[in-house]
Amino acid sequence: MSSRTLFTVAGLCGAIGVALGAWHAHGLDEFFSKAGHTGETVSDRMDDFGTAVRYQMYHAAVLGVIGLMLAQRPSKITSAAGICILLGVLLFSGCLYAWTLGGPKWLVHIVPFGGVSLLAGWVMVAIAGWRMTSKTG
Repeated sequence: MSSRTLFTVAGLCGAIGVALGAWHAHGLDEFFSKAGHTGETVSDRMDDFGTAVRYQMYHAAVLGVIGLMLAQRPSKITSAAGICILLGVLLFSGCLYAWTLGGPKWLVHIVPFGGVSLLAGWVMVAIAGWRMTSKTG
């Protein structure tokens, strides 16, 4: 994955995260109420949706950092880290969004695979960082 692609994806991921976060703060509870959810169910779905937004936003920033790493020192592991983080966001946040908005229950069983992909991406970022050498020293 190129740094250009990662910067583009990071920007889109961040913009979508902001929009979904705004909906979460200003109307999602009404959406759930109109869909027939009440009390604790609305609260649980709001919490899950909020978690998805937070993880998406954190990882949008990380995708930008990985893009910078690739621009500085291209490597296969850094590129793989970007792919894992992006896949993790899609599986983790994407499945949480879909499930909370009325998707099938089996979607919640995919969410942990997204978490594992995010973890793998972070480990690859650490390895890529460790392998970097200083230009000054």
